[in-house]
Amino acid sequence: MDIHELTLTTKEAVKKLTHSFEIEVHDKAKMIDPENEHDWYSLTIGWGLGKGLPPNEAIEFAGYIRHETELG
Repeated sequence: MDIHELTLTTKEAVKKLTHSFEIEVHDKAKMIDPENEHDWYSLTIGWGLGKGLPPNEAIEFAGYIRHETELG
């Protein structure tokens, strides 16, 4: 999955997934990792896997969050 080459429907899915990540993880970062000592890239991959993404898509999503949004 190349996030830059998605169809409109898939882009909407990524947008919804990103919003869910923001609410479920990013907004609770101080509670999840109060000392800011965890690897958030790995946490994001795990979150994506937990949401049902295949491993390669979870890795791509984590890279997207980290490098292309204000959430990473």
